[in-house]
Amino acid sequence: MKTKILQKRLWVNANSTSKKDVGYSIYKKSTYFFIFCFLFSVNLNAQTIGGNAPKTGADKDSHGCIASAGYTYSTIKKTCIRLFEQKIQLAEVSPKGSSTANTTVIFSTHKQKAEVFIPNEQGGLLFTKVAAGKWKYKNYTLFQNKGYRLKKGKKIIYQ
Repeated sequence: MKTKILQKRLWVNANSTSKKDVGYSIYKKSTYFFIFCFLFSVNLNAQTIGGNAPKTGADKDSHGCIASAGYTYSTIKKTCIRLFEQKIQLAEVSPKGSSTANTTVIFSTHKQKAEVFIPNEQGGLLFTKVAAGKWKYKNYTLFQNKGYRLKKGKKIIYQ
């Protein structure tokens, strides 16, 4: 009986690992895991920096204006401009939400033409002078009366 118990103990000891071996194994596995994570993050970072990331200024339009930097093309000025830097800004009269939209007006040298940048319109709209202090483009009218106002049909939409 003692021999069988002794044989079983030897067999268990021969097939099991000691606490020291288990600790080393866990240490070894966790080290490999951290090395893998580090190399993966370095590779991911390298791809973002030099690989597939969009480059700043890569969104130039047909005139060379960089929209992501706030530039849009002005037909009157014949250059790229930032709308928010222009002098004449008209505020929306009846905003539909908690924010107010602005429209920008740029005049030609002798005020014969006016370029108006209205939100949700493609580019600037070119208005033509029809009378003193009055410019028209389709159903829009820009007029000067204690500042500038923009009407769509008969309704003032910006002032």
